[in-house]
Amino acid sequence: MPMGGTWGMVALSVRISKALFIERQNSGVEWQYGGLNGFSSPPPALGLVCFYLARAPLDRQWTENVTGGMMGMFRGCRTIGLGLALLAALSTALAQQPAPAENIIHVEVSGLRSNKGQVLCALHSSAEAFPKKAEKAVARVSAKITERQAACDFTRIAAGIYAVAVVHDENSNGKLDKNFIGMPREGVGASKDAKGHMGPPKFSPASFPYKGGRLDLKIHMQYL
Repeated sequence: MPMGGTWGMVALSVRISKALFIERQNSGVEWQYGGLNGFSSPPPALGLVCFYLARAPLDRQWTENVTGGMMGMFRGCRTIGLGLALLAALSTALAQQPAPAENIIHVEVSGLRSNKGQVLCALHSSAEAFPKKAEKAVARVSAKITERQAACDFTRIAAGIYAVAVVHDENSNGKLDKNFIGMPREGVGASKDAKGHMGPPKFSPASFPYKGGRLDLKIHMQYL
């Protein structure tokens, strides 16, 4: 509808509203709106109602266009919302993906006193568990002994600060055997060949930075 026609309909609605108000005043009947009596002027919504009632038959196409546009906008917003949700889910999935398969920490253990049993290797990322609590290690592997040597591979390891603890499990019982005063009866070792003073080595002197890719370490087994 042309702009002049629109303003004409607005003026018409205002006139209708005023006429109804005057008629009600002359008849001595008060306005009733929203459950309250005694309005001194016609409700504002009345003029809008008259405006749309008068305008609707003449401007149905405009209404259809506006409605179609609003529905299109709604569909567009819904599409954008779904896209953002999928993007967030993808970002979360990528953040939770494991480290690449080529990330490996290769540990060569030498100096074993026999070929009996196996070598237990544990990769730690904190001082809390190193080296005694193997169950809290980031990764654990066991290796066969050949010519008094063994090799442990930790794969799919994320970048970080780590320390390795090894045990020569000669009787293959899956743990470090100790004597009655708590001293190891089997061979032990740590990354960077760190040694403790009156006890096992601390995490800090045995720790090393790992940035990804392949890292080769060498540990010499120690017997007390």
